[in-house]
Amino acid sequence: MKNKRIQNRKAVTLTELMVTLLLSTVVVLALGSVLADSQKGWVDMYSRAYSDVVTDAYVSQKAFSAIVRKSSIIACELGTSNEYAQVYYYNDLSSTELDRYAKFYVSSGKLMMELGEFTVATFTPSSVLSTTTLASNVTSAVFDVKGASVQMFLDLDNNKEQLQVTCSAVRHNDGF
Repeated sequence: MKNKRIQNRKAVTLTELMVTLLLSTVVVLALGSVLADSQKGWVDMYSRAYSDVVTDAYVSQKAFSAIVRKSSIIACELGTSNEYAQVYYYNDLSSTELDRYAKFYVSSGKLMMELGEFTVATFTPSSVLSTTTLASNVTSAVFDVKGASVQMFLDLDNNKEQLQVTCSAVRHNDGF
């Protein structure tokens, strides 16, 4: 038997196998890093859109606007350093005089809304009907009045997201 030559080779050499494994590893690592980065980006955007800071901002804006828009242009009180705002409004359509108040203030890092009744002659609260927490993680709140407009400036921070909220609403009722 003489040397037989193999004419049609059907096997893979070790060098070809190593090159293929190396290329496959590079492709898998590249795809893995792209998928991981995409997932991280999606989680970051989701937390920015639906975090407690964002939802608190929406709730506080809606409540502030709803109360201020139905309040009277006759009177509005601000704290000495604009740390709270108090507006007065009618309880319902059958009320003949202003009989309710709403006070917005910060207590222990929370934006609070206090609703109550007051004495018209002295504009002093007579009873508190409810106190509601509108937002948590409040670092500062400043209120201002310009004409019939009442403004609220909030800084919200939950150590992950920071948000500055500016809200303005115009008082529509004429008062007495």
